[in-house]
Amino acid sequence: MNKNTELSAETMAFIDTICENSNTLSERENVKRLILEILQHKHKLINLDLNDIRLFQGEGSITAFDVSVDASDEARMKRLVELISQKCNSDSTFCKILIMLICPQNNMLKIGEMNELAILFDGFNKDVQSVWGIAVDEQESTTPKLRGIILIKELL
Repeated sequence: MNKNTELSAETMAFIDTICENSNTLSERENVKRLILEILQHKHKLINLDLNDIRLFQGEGSITAFDVSVDASDEARMKRLVELISQKCNSDSTFCKILIMLICPQNNMLKIGEMNELAILFDGFNKDVQSVWGIAVDEQESTTPKLRGIILIKELL
């Protein structure tokens, strides 16, 4: 079954509208792919849903990316936050950011690691609207990853 069939035609049309604010066709496809992954993830601990995606409506371009680090690294959250910071490009001005963290089931995030995310958010302009969630990757892997999916809405 195609994952896209799990969402209504109305929802898919809405997602397409959001993606139109991306700068290039390849970026539109990337934004759509990552939004669908966020919405269709089956194992969410702290949920992100369509209402969170609605924050990205309206004027301003949208970019999306994902980053990952070795989940067994003791400083994994710090390294993930560093990658997110680099990709956010400190020169760009954005007004909204959404971050979905995906951790392996056998190496869950610890509450103390979330401080790194708080430090990241504290570094943003006070007007930046931020939303985050956590999901679990139940797939067994020989190299488990801590992953972040990020959506950014840039100001005009």
